[in-house]
Amino acid sequence: MAQAAAFVTPRDPAVDELARQASRAVLAMDGNPFGNRNLAFTAAMTDALAELGVTYIPDPTNPFATVSATPHAVDTIHYPYQTLDRLSGDCDDTTVLMASLLGNVGVNTQFVDVPGHIFLLVDTGLHENNRSALGVDSTMTRCAARPCVSTVRSSASLTRAGLTVA
Repeated sequence: MAQAAAFVTPRDPAVDELARQASRAVLAMDGNPFGNRNLAFTAAMTDALAELGVTYIPDPTNPFATVSATPHAVDTIHYPYQTLDRLSGDCDDTTVLMASLLGNVGVNTQFVDVPGHIFLLVDTGLHENNRSALGVDSTMTRCAARPCVSTVRSSASLTRAGLTVA
C-alpha cells in the first residue's frame, strides 16, 4: 500500500481540473442533500469518473490479485493523469485516482488492501456519535442513468441513519 500511496498526486493539473469541475456540481446544489461536505464531494468525484467513462480493466501483465499475493512482487501503478488519459485502470490505478481527487478537495482517505484487491476508505467527517467510513470501490464507478448522485445520495441517507449499505 505504501507503493500506491506514493502515486497519489492531488495537485497534479489533470486531477485539479477534474476536481474543480466536480466540485462545481457540489457548490451548485440547492443545499447539501448529504448534510455533509465529505459525502457530497465523494459523490461528486464518483459521478465525475463515471461520466468520463473511467472503466476498471485488470492489468494484463501483472494483475493486482497476483501481485498482492506474491511477496516482493512489483506492481505497475499509473499516476492519476495517466489513468485519466486512458480512461481505464485496474483497482490500484483507479483507487490512486480517487484518493488524488478527494485529497484535492481536502477529504482524507486511506487505502485498504484485502487479498486480491485494494480499495479506499473515505473520512465521512461525521461526528463521533455518527462516525462511519464510506468505502469507495473505484472499480464500481459506472452509472446506469444520470445523475449518478441519486444512488449515492440514497446510500448516504442510509449511512446517516446508521444502516449499513451493501
